[in-house]
Amino acid sequence: MSIPSIRNHITIFFFISFLAAFSPPINALELNINDAKSAVRVRDYPKAFKIYKVLAKKNNKEAQYQIGAMYKSGRGVKKNNKYAAYWLIKSAKQGHPKAQYHLAICYEKGEGVARDITKSLKWYTAAAKQNHAQAKKKLSQKNTNTLANKQTPLHLLLHRATLKNNTTEIINLLKNGANINKKNNIDKTALIIAAEQNHIESTKLLLSRNANTEIRDTNGDTALLISTRSNHPKISHLLLSNNARVNNIDDKGNSALILSASHGNLKTVKLLLNRKASVNKMNSKGLSAIELASKQGHKKVVALLSQHGATSPIKKPKTKSTVLSVAEINNLSNSNPMYKNWTGLMIASWLGETSSVKKILRSRNSDINKTDTEGHTPLSRASLKGHNDIVNLLLANNAKTEIKHSTGKTPLIWALINHHEKAVNSLLSSNANANVKLNNGDSAIHFAASFKNSNIMANLLKHGAKVNTQNNKKETALMLASAKGNIKVASTLLSNNADVNILNIKHQNALWYTSISNNLSIAKQLIRAGINIKRKDSQGYSCLGYAAKSGATSLIKTLIENGADINSTNNSGNTPLILAADKGQASTVNSLLQAGSKIDIKNKWGNTALMMAASNGHASIVKALLNSGAKTNTKNKNRENAISLANAAGYKNIVKLIKQHNESRGIFDYF
Repeated sequence: MSIPSIRNHITIFFFISFLAAFSPPINALELNINDAKSAVRVRDYPKAFKIYKVLAKKNNKEAQYQIGAMYKSGRGVKKNNKYAAYWLIKSAKQGHPKAQYHLAICYEKGEGVARDITKSLKWYTAAAKQNHAQAKKKLSQKNTNTLANKQTPLHLLLHRATLKNNTTEIINLLKNGANINKKNNIDKTALIIAAEQNHIESTKLLLSRNANTEIRDTNGDTALLISTRSNHPKISHLLLSNNARVNNIDDKGNSALILSASHGNLKTVKLLLNRKASVNKMNSKGLSAIELASKQGHKKVVALLSQHGATSPIKKPKTKSTVLSVAEINNLSNSNPMYKNWTGLMIASWLGETSSVKKILRSRNSDINKTDTEGHTPLSRASLKGHNDIVNLLLANNAKTEIKHSTGKTPLIWALINHHEKAVNSLLSSNANANVKLNNGDSAIHFAASFKNSNIMANLLKHGAKVNTQNNKKETALMLASAKGNIKVASTLLSNNADVNILNIKHQNALWYTSISNNLSIAKQLIRAGINIKRKDSQGYSCLGYAAKSGATSLIKTLIENGADINSTNNSGNTPLILAADKGQASTVNSLLQAGSKIDIKNKWGNTALMMAASNGHASIVKALLNSGAKTNTKNKNRENAISLANAAGYKNIVKLIKQHNESRGIFDYF
């Protein structure tokens, strides 16, 4: 062969080789998908990711789904929910059922996209139409318009978002139907929570969506009362700008003006006065805004209140003789705005002017049972102040004991809430009604149960107070004494045949209330009296579960020793261990583990104690659970495990802790 011919053949050979190298092979797409799957099988996720990424960019829906799944799990690439949602959307729009299902989850949980229940339902429906089993199961749930809230109702998610001051999430939840004014189990709304936390942006947003400013929590507080008591002036100003009522009072008779004045908050006081706040209103201790401001040394507030007509009561010099004559006392009604429309007898009873009270009573020129504009009589004024000599004088002159103040309080209640034992005894000896009730159902013994003075309780019971009377929440005095940890009062009630198994409106007995005070002594008394330790309340909580949730560690051992089921679940499937882990009650978790609590029980949504602790960043609890043998790769119903939950919540320290634990035991970590 000639040299030119050889050269031609060589040229042709290299040309063909070039074409072979750079021309796409037959069935290249299938080979690449198979290559990616082969890489996954040998756990070479980075290689699989690279192959899928190339194909995804070529609009292959399977590759797009796989890329989305890898971004979501963090397998083969750094976890990124936004990128995951981006590729799942592309695949879902092309009709990929798995992509549609997982995209629905993203919208349901707000992962990588704004939380949107409407879109979540759209994609669940699309996947279900293609016979996706899990999507069908989702749609078969009764409350399909709140799928995500089978675990947590929308209004509670709203409360959580408010607690975190997450305005974006608040907007999304309201958009998807969260009731802005719905209360939680202690009657707090999102607005009340925002006011408590001093979250200005959340408060602005909720008010712009017409949140009700007048709703009261279980303590009887509105958002304005809370913000003024907590000294959150910016929140108070926002509420006042949205026409919050200025003259509401709390359970101690304090108005927003009284609370703001006591803090010396000049701007808020000024705004309240401009809104026509009652300047001389007094709380249940008989103190007005100007008195409290004066006591705290807030001179500018005192001056401002004085300009608006506030006047401090005249203080008597400490002398043995009476300072004010009857004529001077009568003149106060005209000269001092505080005493406007008060009779001389009312003023003398309030100031403790015993000699003047005697003279006025002898003159018979004053109606002993007349009420002022607030509904106070001379007897209620004297009872409130604890002027027992005057109380006895008025009672001896036929003062009526059952005239009610505008709040529903009688003289007996006024004496009780101000701890005036002598006045209480005098009123009871004059046949004051020991079973009088306020509008909320609280009776005299409910008030007495909150105080440590067992003598007052004993005297009330001696004079006919019904030991098992219930308020509007069906609470007994024994329950309230248990909550306050008033041991002697609880003993007095039990010795007078208090029924330990009466249930409140939530089907809880008195043992639940010991979890609030963490009082072991009262709990033991109740157990000896035969209380039902295994009862569950309306939400399925056992007393042990409630104690674990509340962190009442000292009660745990006693409850278990007396037959409480350590693994009892509530309506959500939560055991005491799960509840304690979720709430960060480390000492309680340790006590339950030592007592033999089952560690890997799942709740209704498949979450274990480890998952709950990990997702809430409770590192010490995670460590305790791991050391006790908790499984790390257990998955919940959303296919999440402890690591993925901690990672999603941003708790990198928890992720590291679990990974180190796995590595120390020779366990490979899978997402």
